[in-house]
Amino acid sequence: MKLRLACAVFAVFASGCSDGDGDGEPAWTQVFDGDDLDRVVLSVWGSGPDDVYLVGGGLGGSRGPLLAHYDGSTWKEIASDAADAFWWVWGTYGAGDQGDVFAVGEQGAIYRIRNGSAEAMTSPTNLTLFGVWGESPSDLWAVGGDALAQPPTAVILRYDGANWTDETPDSSAVPIGGALNKVWGSSPNDVFAVGQNGTVLHYDGANWAVQQSGVEADKIILTTVFGASANDVYAVGGAPARVLHYDGSAWSIVNTGIPASVLNGVSVAPDGEVLVVGNGGVKMRLRDGQWSDETEQPPFADLHAVWLDTSGVAYTVGGNFLAPRGSQRLGAVGYYGTEPPPTSLPSR
Repeated sequence: MKLRLACAVFAVFASGCSDGDGDGEPAWTQVFDGDDLDRVVLSVWGSGPDDVYLVGGGLGGSRGPLLAHYDGSTWKEIASDAADAFWWVWGTYGAGDQGDVFAVGEQGAIYRIRNGSAEAMTSPTNLTLFGVWGESPSDLWAVGGDALAQPPTAVILRYDGANWTDETPDSSAVPIGGALNKVWGSSPNDVFAVGQNGTVLHYDGANWAVQQSGVEADKIILTTVFGASANDVYAVGGAPARVLHYDGSAWSIVNTGIPASVLNGVSVAPDGEVLVVGNGGVKMRLRDGQWSDETEQPPFADLHAVWLDTSGVAYTVGGNFLAPRGSQRLGAVGYYGTEPPPTSLPSR
């Protein structure tokens, strides 16, 4: 894999390029771009700035999956025998700890990353899994489906520490309305899933139920859901671009005042700070009750996901994931902070 690059050199942003000594003001810098990554990057998760995972892949091309880890000094690609791209990654431990990381993707793939190795898990579905979340390595949810089927289909899986099982509710009881894209919860008894046609589902510890998102009539595709607590949850999607907020009782549309076409990723810190990313390099941040537009800082590619650490460090990832299947893929990774990581990714 060809890899080069560091901070994109634009005169207007030159002051934002850190020399890595941690003394500058935090800013967005480009870690990898399309000249470096021959696969799109679809998700990022970390327990802290020195423990970061990236996943993605070729999306129908010849390059296969991407699974990489940063340990605070170097990037390393982790080998897997997955057939195609991973769509999402989630870890079940916090900063300073060690634990399991889970990646899900095409053809129902579920992998557990432990001690630097990726292990395939038995999956009860062949449908693409777009999202995974859990509070512990013995209690996780994964969601996905087929958005192009007529009618579209959804799948909800649960892991109990021993087996993954299909817990998709009967459509007569819970009309899901299409494929599900992401899942997140504030606790095992407060879990949200979002997807096609403005779908929002909620799990209360016993049953899944449909919640009114307010964008069902517009058939908005909700791509990601994330929150800080049970009464501070965000979902994003498009088109047109939408940011939704749940206050513990109802969903409402948030007016950020920032132009965007489609929003794809959202991450929320425990203190309520929010980062949202989308097509065209859109990056918007909610801090202290005010939205700010950070789109004019690199990376400028279509962005699929974002991860915001409690330290203030953030990563955003994407590439040309909207190109037709089988296209040559170009990935992108951006970093926010004062100490950008290395810009070389060793071979496996």
